[in-house]
Amino acid sequence: MKMRTILITLSCIFGVTLVAGGVCAAVARDEIAALIQGTYTAADGHQVEGFQDRKSAPVYNVDKIKITSNMGELNVVLTDDTQLSAEYRQDGASHKPELMVEQKGDTLAIWVDEGFTWFSLGSWERKLTVFLPRIFMEDLEINVNAGNAKVEALSGLDEVEMTLNAGSLICDGVTAKEVGLQVNAGTLEASNIRGSLDGCVNAGKLVASLADLTGDMEIDVSSGNADITVPSDVSARVSLRASAGGLSTDFPLSTSTEGSHKEMVGRLNGGRHQIEGKVSAGELTLRQGPASSN
Repeated sequence: MKMRTILITLSCIFGVTLVAGGVCAAVARDEIAALIQGTYTAADGHQVEGFQDRKSAPVYNVDKIKITSNMGELNVVLTDDTQLSAEYRQDGASHKPELMVEQKGDTLAIWVDEGFTWFSLGSWERKLTVFLPRIFMEDLEINVNAGNAKVEALSGLDEVEMTLNAGSLICDGVTAKEVGLQVNAGTLEASNIRGSLDGCVNAGKLVASLADLTGDMEIDVSSGNADITVPSDVSARVSLRASAGGLSTDFPLSTSTEGSHKEMVGRLNGGRHQIEGKVSAGELTLRQGPASSN
């Protein structure tokens, strides 16, 4: 009797497993077909190819705007509108994504929720465009996890933070009290920076040029490359140190070397601000650019 009970139980388990496996296989076939066709099923049951949406939100009670791009193309464009708007386009989809423009506390967050299925990635073109009101003068955070991003010249902000985890990010100009640039992989290029600068390179490349250094600057290179240009008439106390890797500059700094350790120090034009650079591995270059326009 016990043996018969065991056999019946095993048969039930095996049968349930086969049914579950069949359901999973059917779902997988459906998702593979949707992936190939670039379509998804809408709520009313008809097939939809591609996706686009646009949402807006006020910024008058917002202290921080946070933009996240997970893949595809990101564009941040300045506008004279009083509201922030975001537009997302995708030329194919195996399921419906969702453009998110949500405020939590004093932070307004913009991102695209593509959900997840076994075959959710796809190779479709994706484009997220954020229209940022010029009247917004608080903090801005931009995170690029993959893909390519381009940011129009930003001005009048308190703090700007940009983080690149993969891909590329280009910013045509930044004017803010504090500017933070972090590269974990890929290439980040920022030009015409006016403000203080905090740069970090864990891997990849950071290329930044300052039109005016109005505060201190600190550059930390764990691995990769940082190429920084500051005005030739910058007033700063400079200290660059490398435990491994390379340091180079065309400013008149004193250089000392001991084994793999290298140090460059000096005072430029009175030494008003502090410029510090640290290299664990990789390379840091500090260049002279045109004199400050101020």
